[in-house]
Amino acid sequence: PDVALWSSLISTAGRRQQWRQALHLLAKAFRLSVEPDTILYSSCVSACEKGHAWAKALGLMVEMGRRGLEADTVAYNSVLTACGRGSRWATALHLLAGMRAAGPSPDVVTYNASISACEKGW
Repeated sequence: PDVALWSSLISTAGRRQQWRQALHLLAKAFRLSVEPDTILYSSCVSACEKGHAWAKALGLMVEMGRRGLEADTVAYNSVLTACGRGSRWATALHLLAGMRAAGPSPDVVTYNASISACEKGW
């Protein structure tokens, strides 16, 4: 199976808020030597966000960087939303600053997720 199939499987787990299953599928893809890409990781980050697993979502972003992959706006937005759900406003602002300095261009979702994280953190 190729990376697109694995991304689809992980996205399906995410829509069902099964972030642990998404992480399991990601690990299985690696064991089968699937070459990860930004979409594969973003799917898993999104699954963690939907499952309220902000620390796992953030960890996946870090792992992407270690693998030489650049997070896209979707991945950043998912982590920012997850940080908001976890009342991690400082982490969200740190991510936003990093995104503005060296990441993809923030969009309206990025700013809304950042504002929401700050609101929930107070």
